[in-house]
Amino acid sequence: MAKLPGGSVLGGQNLAISSHTDQPIAAQELIEFLTSPYSQRLLFECGGYAATQEIVYFDSGVQREHPYASTLLEAVRTARPRSPRHKPFFTIPQCPPLRDLEPDCRERQD
Repeated sequence: MAKLPGGSVLGGQNLAISSHTDQPIAAQELIEFLTSPYSQRLLFECGGYAATQEIVYFDSGVQREHPYASTLLEAVRTARPRSPRHKPFFTIPQCPPLRDLEPDCRERQD
């Protein structure tokens, strides 16, 4: 794998929790699992997906089996959204985890 002469462009998926779900805690736990270093490593090694957790690229097993990992990490670090229309998704403030909400909010969501 060789570094691209220009910037890279990565696509992706967004994970969100509907405000209408009756399982907000389970939904958040699923998102946390899917975005964990463990899951990111599996997606990288088995599916060929670029990991979004940098720690995956520093794993000795990943570096040994995938010598291009450091090049891919640099591409991820310097990537830009696919189009200008994607930019708003990167500037929207993120909601706090449910466990960080005030206790009365958590009780209503349980």
